[in-house]
Amino acid sequence: MAGIVKGTWHDHNNDIYAILGRKARELSMQRRTGSGKYTNKLMFMFEEMSRSKCKVQGCSESQVTSVADFSTNYYNLRMM
Repeated sequence: MAGIVKGTWHDHNNDIYAILGRKARELSMQRRTGSGKYTNKLMFMFEEMSRSKCKVQGCSESQVTSVADFSTNYYNLRMM
């Protein structure tokens, strides 16, 4: 990820990522395309399995109709 500016950062596509909230075992984020046309919400949940293992679950949801999103929501999670 390129430079962090005021709690946000952008990737090679100039998409902007931001942390929206944090709880003990949850992280809420947002990704907005460089054009500003599309926004996706992401959430990660963390569970300690043992002293050396952590389980991470995540979901990403488009904030507009995305019939042919070309796996954007998977990409969002994978990039994070």
